[in-house]
Amino acid sequence: MMSLLFDDDYILDAYARDIQKRAAKETAERMLKAGESYEKIAEYVPTLSTEEIQELAAQTV
Repeated sequence: MMSLLFDDDYILDAYARDIQKRAAKETAERMLKAGESYEKIAEYVPTLSTEEIQELAAQTV
C-alpha cells in the first residue's frame, strides 16, 4: 500500500500554525493602522519578525 506523505497530526499542526500566523498578522495590521511603532508591534506580536511587520506596513498603507 502507498504510504501517506503527511499524517493527520502533521496536517492539523500545520493548519493550527497557519491560523495563529493569520491572527498575528491581523493584530499587527490593526496596530499599524492605530499608528503603533514596529518595535511595539514586535513586542506584542512576537511571532512576527520586524521584517514581516514592515512588509505588512507596506501592504496596509
